[in-house]
Amino acid sequence: MNIIRTLALAASLIFTLCVAGQVRPGESQLSAKPADFPAYPLKASTNGRYLVDQNETPTLLVGDSPHSLFVNLSPHQADAY
Repeated sequence: MNIIRTLALAASLIFTLCVAGQVRPGESQLSAKPADFPAYPLKASTNGRYLVDQNETPTLLVGDSPHSLFVNLSPHQADAY
């Protein structure tokens, strides 16, 4: 009885996995939207506080600022940086 239950469970699991592998997304899910890129060149905003593109959309810049490097790091860590 236990073997039959195990075989039935295994068969249903295999069937489920086979059917799930055949599901295809619709065409609308496959089409990608174009990314929104900043309209270069960048400029200062009217209040001078933000860096904006030509459509006045703020642009995020990511970078390093090593001004506190020697306060927070050991000499070995600073050399590795």
